[in-house]
Amino acid sequence: MKKTDDPQLSSSLAQSFGQVLIKSARLYNESAIAQLKEHVSGIRTAHTLLFPYVPLQGIRLTVLAKKVGVSKQAVAQLVDELVQMGAFVKVPDPSDGRARLIRWSDAEQIHSGLAALERVQGPLVEALGAERMARLRGDLTDVLRVLEGL
Repeated sequence: MKKTDDPQLSSSLAQSFGQVLIKSARLYNESAIAQLKEHVSGIRTAHTLLFPYVPLQGIRLTVLAKKVGVSKQAVAQLVDELVQMGAFVKVPDPSDGRARLIRWSDAEQIHSGLAALERVQGPLVEALGAERMARLRGDLTDVLRVLEGL
């Protein structure tokens, strides 16, 4: 077994795209949550895991749970908390009256969240420049498209 203080291992970790991506996403999310907490009491990291997967037209709970990669019960609890906070609503699914869709409560909720993300993005734009940030967003969008296809 190799020792963990192996310089080659340290170099591999430092050069790992996955390590940088995961850590960057976590820190970005933490900063966004700090911004949101100024306007929304009770918001937690677990709640924000759902946000990217709730389209404007809504999504069924079972589909949301699958996309997030956690149990239906865990997602149901988070959704219920977000409904109580006023971020989400549950509405009848027009394609199946027995089912319900999880949707954003209104456009103001989405704009508020996007504004929080923009406040976190501000220092990045200052440090990297608008052109570089636009390129980075495009590159990450391409990465996302590939990963979603795996």
